[in-house]
Amino acid sequence: MNRLLLNARAYLENTRENVFQGINPGGHYKAIWCRDASYILHDWFVSGGSIIEILKQICFIWSHQIKTGKEKLIYGRGSPDMNFHISTANKDIKKEFEGALPTTIYTHYNFCEVYGKSPDIDSTALMISTTSLILHSLIKQDDTPSSTIYRYSGAKLKPDKKSKIINKLIPRMSSAIDYLVHRDTDVDCLLEQNYNEDWMDTVLRKGKIVYSQACWILALKYFSALLFELGKETDIAKRNLKLAERAIEAVDQKLWSQKRCCYIDSIQTENQGDFESGILTQDVCLFLVAIAENECYDKNGKSHGYVKIDENEDDNDNGRNNIINNETDMRNEPRIHHRGIETLNTIRKRIWKGGWPLVTESQLVKTGPAIINPSEYHNYTCWPWMTALEMLARSRFGVFEQRDLILLSELISEDNGYSLYEWIDPSTETANGAFPFRTGISCMRLALRRIIMMNENEDTVKLR
Repeated sequence: MNRLLLNARAYLENTRENVFQGINPGGHYKAIWCRDASYILHDWFVSGGSIIEILKQICFIWSHQIKTGKEKLIYGRGSPDMNFHISTANKDIKKEFEGALPTTIYTHYNFCEVYGKSPDIDSTALMISTTSLILHSLIKQDDTPSSTIYRYSGAKLKPDKKSKIINKLIPRMSSAIDYLVHRDTDVDCLLEQNYNEDWMDTVLRKGKIVYSQACWILALKYFSALLFELGKETDIAKRNLKLAERAIEAVDQKLWSQKRCCYIDSIQTENQGDFESGILTQDVCLFLVAIAENECYDKNGKSHGYVKIDENEDDNDNGRNNIINNETDMRNEPRIHHRGIETLNTIRKRIWKGGWPLVTESQLVKTGPAIINPSEYHNYTCWPWMTALEMLARSRFGVFEQRDLILLSELISEDNGYSLYEWIDPSTETANGAFPFRTGISCMRLALRRIIMMNENEDTVKLR
């Protein structure tokens, strides 16, 4: 472990230059993807980037929030329902999408794209969570510097400028939350999506996707924490926390497979009313990260993870005390913690192949719009950015093993540079895709930074 920590610190230093080169994914990807920008901006913030530049980029992304009468918007390129053909969104379509963020912002061509038939859940939700986290931490650091783990550098914002930015972004995020609420079409506390409306944009997942629920939960928790810290719209904050609690419970009840011992997607079949379990995908790890995160704070700066609302709370309360103290985190929820460990154990057994964790447990039979061969792109490959999230989940659930240490050390080794690439072909152990892939670099940095912090705080990541 000491060797990993030493290598991790070296990696953070050696990749620092990559962080601040832009919020696009990097390599041959020149446009801005909102989901990727959320991880990159998070990394900018915790890496000591200029808060003025960070907020400038955040405001730029939110300025492209979908609404009627704005710039050109295309959609449908990733949808089999639209024969993978691009359409230009008219006024009615824009109204249907209003509040969401696009998948992609083409800065040089002055238009945006929704890749699927509808806006992807993760792009909007992850930008809500990152924006809220940064604003919340900015306020906490200015008010009580010792109460937050996040640090930024550079000139501080003047109070009036900070207030202006916050007051501008809060309504935009509220509108985005409202849009996502309506993606729960059958009112079961789980958001539904159509084909290719998440980061795995060739896998053709349609239904209730664990990863997308995780993005939604993170958005609700971080945005609520921000509203409570500001003392604004506490009724909305309470509603959002309740939605987060219900979403966690719904995943636990409806997306847990006792037979397969893991959380797993519920995929909609050709018969529109029927659902069946999909293949196990590595990105279910984000749900484990979401329930383990301690984003919500009380007035004294004490953090709380798995949130519950006190139904008997005094309506006149200022909203800061509405989070019941569950000690530290979801480990006080024995069933969900046990299932998290079971899920990670199942991932180990069924997704890890030859020392590599893959994004899918088996080779995909059908992909689209591109036909993707096995050991290529999203089909049975290793993605460093998602692997970083798995490592974070393993460290938080106390199931970090020697093989994880070896894998992390291999990924961040300067000799092979695996983590600088988009994906890895496990059959040949060669790196492929975009280079340098900033999304993967930033996610790896975020995971390593958290593991270092846990070790320094004596919440040690122990090897089993």
